[in-house]
Amino acid sequence: MPDVGERLRPIVESLPETFRAYFLAVLEEAAAARYRIWAADCADARLASGFLECAEREERIAAIVKGLFPAIPETDATFSAALRATVREVRAALAGRSLGEQLAIQAAAERRGAAAWRALAAECRAAERQAALLSCARLEEDSADFLDRAISREAG
Repeated sequence: MPDVGERLRPIVESLPETFRAYFLAVLEEAAAARYRIWAADCADARLASGFLECAEREERIAAIVKGLFPAIPETDATFSAALRATVREVRAALAGRSLGEQLAIQAAAERRGAAAWRALAAECRAAERQAALLSCARLEEDSADFLDRAISREAG
């Protein structure tokens, strides 16, 4: 199974450090959109509701992070090139895979996201900013836990 975080790492690292948190916030918004697609395509009402809760968590993370870090114009050439490359990588990772496989890939990405927010929090001196980033990590883990349960239900 592809490790999306590993595939995206060189793209994120190619960005100036000042762009990275905002870029990750934009990726959270893209994940929210993916969750909404899964919810719309889902016949199981409980599962669809869980996907929508994940989407809301992703949007909350994006809002928190965008409130903490300077905005980067998404028209910036470096930023938009990284975003296009990321979209290609994520699509390639998910293409042709079962829903269960897609959810496993997403769960791993959520856990990587949690680790990224924790790493950023560790670099913060301001307690309020640190707490906000740690809350993002918990939101990521909540979504990963939901996905693990969904995978177990699908397999069982």
